[in-house]
Amino acid sequence: SKVNELYHSRGLTPPLLVWGLLVPGYNFVTGIRQIHFLSQFWAMERGEQPGRDAFCELFPFATKPTLGVGELFTSPELWIN
Repeated sequence: SKVNELYHSRGLTPPLLVWGLLVPGYNFVTGIRQIHFLSQFWAMERGEQPGRDAFCELFPFATKPTLGVGELFTSPELWIN
């Protein structure tokens, strides 16, 4: 929830479904997204452009601003690029 709190403190939409950390399998997705959005946040705070991220380019679910579990499971285009 810390990533969501950081986003909320800047008036941005929180990107993570925190309960996703409790669901086996989906917790991996949430963890990957947590890392991505935390790095995006700190780049924004420092006034920097985030660098290229090969993992996120390969797995589009990591960068989707909001992602529900139903959307992930029904949208194969989010699985791998």
